[in-house]
Amino acid sequence: MREKLADIAHQILEKLPPKVSGASVTVALTDSTPVNFEHDKLKSIKSSKTLSLSLKVIVDGKLGRASVTSPQDIDALIENAVSSAAFGREVKFDFPSPSELPQVKLFDEEVERIETAGMVDMCREMIEILKGYRSEIVSYASASKSVTYLHMANTNGLDYGDA
Repeated sequence: MREKLADIAHQILEKLPPKVSGASVTVALTDSTPVNFEHDKLKSIKSSKTLSLSLKVIVDGKLGRASVTSPQDIDALIENAVSSAAFGREVKFDFPSPSELPQVKLFDEEVERIETAGMVDMCREMIEILKGYRSEIVSYASASKSVTYLHMANTNGLDYGDA
């Protein structure tokens, strides 16, 4: 799915109606894994993938926005963004053109490599430390990892992403 983020962004831009004078789309895929302990015991381990698609459009000089969480809802995304522009604020800007972007290190590859079992062990270690301090303490502990990949594109040629 990560490799398809750009395709989804481009598909949205290609489907825009002619009355849209400018648009910017962001497609994000987030993988999350939280581990939770309650009363000194493992309560839950969850894993989720969330896809979000956000669209901003300029129609008749007004800004419209919409978002959805399924690529099957692209038509509704476009329709809602265009419709909301009628009630949007007036804007006097256009979306940016491509330019040289600074390389800012926002991603630590080590996070992606953290395994769920390792997070469970971290929580157990935290609880053991607390119990070593005072054995009657009832502990809650949690650890989580979240990795987000995104792709941004607009009608002025900006086309940037992680994949």
